[in-house]
Amino acid sequence: MELKTSMENLDAAILERDFSYQRPVNMNRVRQIVSEFDADLVNILKVSFRDGHYYVFDGSHTLEALRQVNGKEHFPVVCKLYKGLSYEREAMLFAMQTGNSARVGMPYKLRALEQAGDEPTVHFLEVTRNCGFEIAPGERSNKKDTIAAVCKANAVYAMLGEEMYTDMLRLIKKTWDGESWSVSQNMLSGMAIFYKTYGKFNQERFVSKLSASSRTEILKEASKHPGISPGYQFAYALVTIFNRGGGRGALKPNKLTVQMIESEEK
Repeated sequence: MELKTSMENLDAAILERDFSYQRPVNMNRVRQIVSEFDADLVNILKVSFRDGHYYVFDGSHTLEALRQVNGKEHFPVVCKLYKGLSYEREAMLFAMQTGNSARVGMPYKLRALEQAGDEPTVHFLEVTRNCGFEIAPGERSNKKDTIAAVCKANAVYAMLGEEMYTDMLRLIKKTWDGESWSVSQNMLSGMAIFYKTYGKFNQERFVSKLSASSRTEILKEASKHPGISPGYQFAYALVTIFNRGGGRGALKPNKLTVQMIESEEK
């Protein structure tokens, strides 16, 4: 179907949102819009007419604010109406909102891009799931086998590449059985730095030493390195625990120090 756009006054009552890829409305943002409301500065909503429905894919917070300001169900809303958008293209446009729109949080952006069939996103999520982890659906999660630090996981995937990212997640899973704290933002940062610095290391030793360490113990070790980034604090903690008992296979902490200095110089 050919894509057509037009400016229309649509009844607010017929406007919907597709929650298969969209985020919930942030009521704090809605209240802020209402408190600063100026009819002359209202953003134009972008609406996709698809399968007999009018889906708002850009301007959901504005629409909710207008409903509160008007205090009624039926009132006209100025919209840019799209006819002929596919579901996938609609989800992609939602994910890529810019300008005055509320930034789409990474979990919802990834979900929308996945629905849109964005190849890099689909592959990142597929790789993560194949390692036994799900991505949290936009909210903090304390569930096992669930990564809430979505931005960090995506950044680590980009930094390490698929092979090393996969190896890292599988090692985390094997060591801590998918506990939510083991894939927190700081732990993912620390593990990524550990991998980037040491490359190949004795994974059996890693599992043996680190699986016996609790979250509290790792946090305690990390706190012994104030004044540096949390990622390096946790990397040092991992190295310290890994090296307990010394012997063959122990890692050189100064190599981590060199890595940190080099990263700061870039």
